Amino acid sequence: MECLKVFQLELETVEKKKDELDAIVARAPSWQFPLDGDRIMLLDESKTKHIGWLGHKLASHLIMSEKTPFAAKERLSKDGVKFEDVKLDTDLAEGQYLCYYIVTLT
Repeated sequence: MECLKVFQLELETVEKKKDELDAIVARAPSWQFPLDGDRIMLLDESKTKHIGWLGHKLASHLIMSEKTPFAAKERLSKDGVKFEDVKLDTDLAEGQYLCYYIVTLT
């Protein structure tokens, strides 16, 4: 892996499980990824990004998730999560969307 310069790990969940993902991310600074020889890759915490987006609910098993994704988006926004602009399908009702939470580690 001597050619590897940057490694990004993207972790995604629904907004309702944000606290679970944040608990995992809190442990990330201790993660070490062995490379060749004695080199190891460590997390650069200054490059960690928290984003969110509203998307179509794709699977019926996600019914347990947020019933009002726009309220979930508001909660994430209050936590400082930036939202990507995603064009929503105007033919879908609010209940057919989910609010997703993503953390990118570099």
